[in-house]
Amino acid sequence: MLWIALHTLRGRRVSFAGAFLTLVFGVAMISASGTVIAVSGDGKSTAGPAARTALAEAGSLLALFAGIGGFLTVFIVASTFSFTVSQRRRELALLRMAGAGPGQVRRMVLAETTVLGTAAAAAGALLGVPLTSVLGDVLVWRQVLPAGIELPLTPSRLVAPMLVAFVLGLAVAILGAWPAARRAGAIRPVEAFREAVVDTRPIPRGRRFLGVLGLAVGLGLMVLLPRVPPDGQLPLALFTAQPIVVGLALLAPVFVPRLTGLVVAPLAAFTGASGLLARENLRAAIRRTASCAAPVLVTIGITGSLLAGTSSGQRGGRVRRSSTRRNCGLLGTTWTQLCRASAPQC
Repeated sequence: MLWIALHTLRGRRVSFAGAFLTLVFGVAMISASGTVIAVSGDGKSTAGPAARTALAEAGSLLALFAGIGGFLTVFIVASTFSFTVSQRRRELALLRMAGAGPGQVRRMVLAETTVLGTAAAAAGALLGVPLTSVLGDVLVWRQVLPAGIELPLTPSRLVAPMLVAFVLGLAVAILGAWPAARRAGAIRPVEAFREAVVDTRPIPRGRRFLGVLGLAVGLGLMVLLPRVPPDGQLPLALFTAQPIVVGLALLAPVFVPRLTGLVVAPLAAFTGASGLLARENLRAAIRRTASCAAPVLVTIGITGSLLAGTSSGQRGGRVRRSSTRRNCGLLGTTWTQLCRASAPQC
């Protein structure tokens, strides 16, 4: 099965390019974030109180973005392998007809994932080394880290984050491809005789339940958000969109083909047969259409929530700094100096 997996990856390298690049940049981000956290953690013992606070906040921020990067990588890898399995249904059915069992087909897809994930994780871990310096400069430029901080990138500090990023990248790849591997193993040999591949199967009940549950959790968090204290609104706002996006991605086979059909309808009126063919193709290949739309849906949703959350946090920070300056100014000269000594944002 390993030889077949390598042959498939060579023959369909364009189809797997998106998953490969996503894994490379995801692992690079995890490696660079882990290195900055490790190096900045070593500097907390010699830093002052303000620097220690900045280093702790930077570590929390990087851990958050690394987690979101891994979350997005899982979805994109899952969608890529789901799309390729949908394209290869007849090929996999022929393998079943030739004597391959469901377990062998699953292991073949997982072997493809392992080879792809190993290469991408290794490249991403190496790319994380130069990315660490760039990430540190960006954090200093955005005033997240102190201006004079140094990030000594010695081999002893680089090895552990690179190994952790490599293992996490490979695990994320296998986790993302596991549903597609199960679906590939469930293909029946008789499907090789189909003249046309029309996917009209409903999505499983478990997937429907998880999709509705994700939407309910996300809407509940949106209702809860105004009632949370100001200090807790930013972290909650960053995570509010994730269950909603996950729910929509799980339910994508239900509404995406219909929605795309409505979008393509005006195009079909002007282009004639080609537009009509595109619309009917989107409606017929339900899972393939949903696999293409899910990464875009997840990426836009998470990016929008991050931009909205950080914008809200910046507005709240400006309001708090303005209130602190106003209160300091009302206390008089001597008390203002004491206030500024205890609250540098004055």
